[in-house]
Amino acid sequence: FEIKAPSSSGNTRVLTLPDTGNATVLTTDTSVGKILQVVNAANTNQISTTSTSFVTTGVSVNITPASSSSKFLLAFSNSTYNDTNNAHTYITFYRGSTNLGSSSNGLQLVSSGSSSGDARWNALSLSYLDAPSTTSQITYAIYWKIGSQGGTSFLSYANEMPLSFTVMEIGT
Repeated sequence: FEIKAPSSSGNTRVLTLPDTGNATVLTTDTSVGKILQVVNAANTNQISTTSTSFVTTGVSVNITPASSSSKFLLAFSNSTYNDTNNAHTYITFYRGSTNLGSSSNGLQLVSSGSSSGDARWNALSLSYLDAPSTTSQITYAIYWKIGSQGGTSFLSYANEMPLSFTVMEIGT
């Protein structure tokens, strides 16, 4: 078949396919591959935990999917400070009461490594792509815990860096 420019100088563009033979027509859904909505939550206050089981950071977002086929990109950034040498902080995302991490330690491990004060600081950045297959409202939240080394883990330590949590719905 042949594609030709319109015969008139108007702005109308028409593609005519022959009525015989095989053809593939792509979707006309303009939401596919686009960000449909963005929800953000932040915490500028220092928070701490001594829990060795996952507890909420108190930062969560509610989002209602536009389609059951939508995917959700979750993104978190902050810094952590551990007051114990070689301590670990574990971070994970929850959808409702479900830990999205593939292990009991969540999605990411941050280690402080040495006794140097600066080495106990760790920048955190975590992302995850979720496909919940629902059109009901979803609550996503950030949970965390300290490792078996004990001590205290801090987020937004001394109010140095706000905790930021962003959820983006992506049309599929």
